[in-house]
Amino acid sequence: MGLAYRFYPENTHGLTPAPSLADGLRFVFEPISMSKLPIAKLGPNADSATVVRATIETEEGYAHGARSLDLPEVLPEDVLNSLGYNVLQALKNPGLAVWLFQRNVARYPESANVYDSLGDGLLAKGDTAAAKTAFKRAVDVATRTGHVVLAESRRKLQELEQPVQAGKPKP
Repeated sequence: MGLAYRFYPENTHGLTPAPSLADGLRFVFEPISMSKLPIAKLGPNADSATVVRATIETEEGYAHGARSLDLPEVLPEDVLNSLGYNVLQALKNPGLAVWLFQRNVARYPESANVYDSLGDGLLAKGDTAAAKTAFKRAVDVATRTGHVVLAESRRKLQELEQPVQAGKPKP
C-alpha cells in the first residue's frame, strides 16, 4: 500500500479530522472498492463472454486487494448474488445467472440465500427438478442456521411440489 497526502484548505486544524478520516478509509479500502472492480463497469447490454470475463477478473482483483489488507479473499456473497439477479432480469439470460449463482453456492455453501437464488435461476431456466433440489437445500440450511430466507424458500418449494390439478393452471 502506498502513501497519500491531502491538504484541506477550507478547514481549520480542528475541522480536519472528520474529512481526513473519511478520505483515509477510502484510500485504505480502495483495493476492494466495488466501484473499481470490472463487474461495476458492465453495461446494460453486456454479452455472456463479457460478464464471465468481468466476473473472473472481479474475483481475482478482489482477492488480491483483500489479501493486501489481510481480509478474507472471497468476493462477498451479495455481489455475485446481485449480479446473478441482474443478469436474470436485465439481460434475460437464465443460463448465465445459474452459472453465477452456482459460483456463489461453491463459495458460500452454508448460506441458505445462495441456494434460494440458485433455485430462482433454475426456475427461470425451466429446470424445475433442479430448482426443487436447490430450494430443499435452502430450507435445510435455513432451518439449521436460522436464516430469514426460510419462509420464502419453503413457500417456493411448496408451490413446486403442489400437484397440478387437471384443467387448472398453477397460481
